[in-house]
Amino acid sequence: MNGGGVNVRGGVRRLRGSAWRALNVALLILAAASLAGCKGKSENDAGDDGGGGSGGSGGSGGHTTTAIPVAAASFGQSFATAFCAIGPCCQREGYAFTQSSCETAVKAYVDAVVSAELQAEGVVFDEAAAGGCVEAYGAATKACTNQQLGDALDDACEHVFRGTVPEGGACTANDACADVPGASYVECDTGVCKPQSDFLASPTVHAKLGEACAYTCAESGCSAGSGTTTPQSTAGCWQNDGLYCTRALVCAPLPKVGEACPEYVCAADSYCSGSICMAGVSTGPCPNYNECVHTSYCDDATRSCIPVKANGAACNQSNECLSDNCQEKVCREWSVASAASCAGLLDD
Repeated sequence: MNGGGVNVRGGVRRLRGSAWRALNVALLILAAASLAGCKGKSENDAGDDGGGGSGGSGGSGGHTTTAIPVAAASFGQSFATAFCAIGPCCQREGYAFTQSSCETAVKAYVDAVVSAELQAEGVVFDEAAAGGCVEAYGAATKACTNQQLGDALDDACEHVFRGTVPEGGACTANDACADVPGASYVECDTGVCKPQSDFLASPTVHAKLGEACAYTCAESGCSAGSGTTTPQSTAGCWQNDGLYCTRALVCAPLPKVGEACPEYVCAADSYCSGSICMAGVSTGPCPNYNECVHTSYCDDATRSCIPVKANGAACNQSNECLSDNCQEKVCREWSVASAASCAGLLDD
């Protein structure tokens, strides 16, 4: 992870159903910058179309949407129409695109997803959430290069399929289990719906300096605070705000170069060595992967910090690129367009 700081693993949000997770693959691949590296984009970054509203998921989870509800029977076509608005972006980025082929492929895939999901007892289709999902995909594909809209798709589509079996209820599949507040996800464990906490949630609340916290967060996700007492808050201290969650479960400033780092976290472009924050490395050894400044990356083969590459350079991971986006083995600016997505191949 570039830029030093705590080793924050990607926040894992449980989507409703493995089939629905597959449905998001086409654009999740393109959002790899936020998963493969820790440099990330600024929250203020936007595509050249400015974005427009993404539309939240409706129904459960406390989300609201102004989108028009979509019935299960028409979801495949509605989703295909929204997704295949990607055409102008594909043409602009140099990918082949045929509107009818895209819509046919996407509709067939989504129809199969809907059919498979609704065969599971206890799973229902949320028309309001489906409307929000369609609206979000339409906004992301039309915007073309707005990564914020691309990153928001999981949340927008999370509750299209909802489990209805409550905690402790009898179940035959994970997808049948209803969400439980505070749980990372709910699993059908030995025939009973049980909340799980193997993975950490990604709180969106930014706690301020001196406020109670439960997590230290970065754009790639959140890690639990190391306190021994029960958290009094579910908020996170965000490294982008220059804060971390201490063992006392209170937000404090990230230590700077030369300052003590008793909890092994440091400000950006520095890292904790022993008990002191050291200046990050531009070129040189990176044995623990976190020694490089944000303008360099730690090469796996040589374990050395190497300056990030300009667009057009060959790459294997997004953290190798100045754009923070390695797509089809080439550094380039983030875009919804790829050979797969422009062909309507959502299961690529």
